[in-house]
Amino acid sequence: VTKLASLVVAEVTVQCAKRSSLDQDLLSCDLTANARKYDGSGNPAGSVQARGTGAGFSQYDAVQHAAQRASGDLVAFARQ
Repeated sequence: VTKLASLVVAEVTVQCAKRSSLDQDLLSCDLTANARKYDGSGNPAGSVQARGTGAGFSQYDAVQHAAQRASGDLVAFARQ
């Protein structure tokens, strides 16, 4: 059995839409991650909301770019 020092649980939502004013094929996706950290005993140890917006010609690419932009805040939170 291994004891964890901490655990981060996140709920992620994504909303994508075409931005026809720029390009008919371009998608823009907004990603929001609500994360909560728990210490090794299971007690809440903080929370953060990370957001990122990404664009791409497929939903996969747009979400990936949005996730990259939001990931910095989540990594910094997890390391606290």
